[in-house]
Amino acid sequence: MVFRNDATRPEVSSDHDGIVGYLNVPAAAIGQAKASVTAALSKQADGSFLLAVTVTNSGTATAQAVQVTSAVLGSTTTTTALPLQFGDIAVNGSKTLSLSFPASSGVSGARSSEQVSGTYSTGSFSLGQRVVLP
Repeated sequence: MVFRNDATRPEVSSDHDGIVGYLNVPAAAIGQAKASVTAALSKQADGSFLLAVTVTNSGTATAQAVQVTSAVLGSTTTTTALPLQFGDIAVNGSKTLSLSFPASSGVSGARSSEQVSGTYSTGSFSLGQRVVLP
């Protein structure tokens, strides 16, 4: 943007007006959060499963209001109340929370899948992967 100034007629620009200011803000300077998710599955002593979910912000701004909104192991939804709130995650930061699944989700050694998805103030994230139940 170029702003011109004329003391007598500010709405009109003329050849003798000089450039008052030039503003060019690169997109990277504004900052944007970029959240991604990973997960690690373990089996508990009672036969239930625990999914440790890590959300990482690799963007240039804080990821605000991060939450997991859906989690499925095979065809079984988590027994943990959703949405699971992570709060804000700083630039280059991460947070890990756990989700529980009942023992009826499958037997050790069986092939299954895990799916996790969620949102933050400026976007969403998801993970879908095949696993062998521990």
